Amino acid sequence: MRTAELSPEDACVSLLARGTLPSALEARARALLGRPLAWPTVLRQARRHGVGPLLGRNLARLGWPGVPGDARAQLERGDRLNAARNALLVRELTELLGGCRDREVPVIPLKGPALAERLYGDPALRECWDLDLLVPPRATAAVRDLLAARGYAPAAESPLGAAAVAPLLESTCECAFVRRRQEFRYVIDVHWHVAWRWHAEAAMLADLWAEAGPASFAGVEVWGLSPEWELLFLMVHAARHRWQPLKWLVDVHEICVRGGVDWERLHTKATRFGLERVLALTLGACSALLGTEIPEGLPRQAPPPWLPLFPARPHEPNSWANSLFTVRLFPRSGQKLGYLARLAFLPTVQDRAALRLPATLEGLYYGVRPVRLAAKLGRELGRWSAATLRGAGRRVAAVLP
Repeated sequence: MRTAELSPEDACVSLLARGTLPSALEARARALLGRPLAWPTVLRQARRHGVGPLLGRNLARLGWPGVPGDARAQLERGDRLNAARNALLVRELTELLGGCRDREVPVIPLKGPALAERLYGDPALRECWDLDLLVPPRATAAVRDLLAARGYAPAAESPLGAAAVAPLLESTCECAFVRRRQEFRYVIDVHWHVAWRWHAEAAMLADLWAEAGPASFAGVEVWGLSPEWELLFLMVHAARHRWQPLKWLVDVHEICVRGGVDWERLHTKATRFGLERVLALTLGACSALLGTEIPEGLPRQAPPPWLPLFPARPHEPNSWANSLFTVRLFPRSGQKLGYLARLAFLPTVQDRAALRLPATLEGLYYGVRPVRLAAKLGRELGRWSAATLRGAGRRVAAVLP
């Protein structure tokens, strides 16, 4: 859906949810703000799509034209809360990065406050609820030990003991760690892959780290993604979440506006690693919703009917739906089948926890995985069938005398 087709309230959000506001967009925004707007709808959409801080900053820059006092007060209160939360996250991230540096563990801060500082010049201008770190697979145990020393515990179903690291690396791309301090809940997502179960994930990861270079955050020396890999990572992340909420596309748009990306290299990497459809759909969505200017020669695909974007409500997290949705992101049938095969047969930590096998029988886990998937699918189908029958029964009862 293009901005011109949005309701005035949704158009207001999409125009003002960005770091930079060129004069042409400022004129359009002022024209919109001069009309009567349903401000509860504007605020609700901004909250749902994680763009409240950017909306508030741009409204303040424009002088709050046409904004009722209660709407302004809600935005300002939300901005203060977000700034306070992000300040805690920045302090925690700084300490974690310092700990990794002292242990000589290469780490790249992803998304969150670090991205907000680079794109918007202020960590408070992005809604952040957790911290994301990318480390080489070989460094996962060291980061786990660092987090444990700081009071973090794995959020996964199965505890992460010393012997669980190798199976974990083989079965997923990330692990969440949680710590509570007073009333604040810190969540750290440690990543060691970019696109899990992708056919070229090993080559992808090797290329990413080969191009990573020295960077800094809040005075701490860290590693940083190359401009091309930063954009590709954000595109993959947005695609995994079906390009919702809007803030993921705003981040991509801001990188495109900021410049510094070698577009030919980006296109070459996307093609080499099977990410060309992710690239085309993300650029098409940014162009349609945010008016992002796409360089000539890059693929772009208008959002298809099966891809509801803003102003649609963001999808609820669902591992099954997300895993199957990923099939749509592969451009070729062979890649789709390969992904489904990896999804069906590669054992996970949960598969190993469900049936403890000695090392000599490790290969049997490749049979355990499809059996457990079939059982889970059967339960899901059973619940769906029961819900369908109950709904049909209620409809029949409603029309009977």
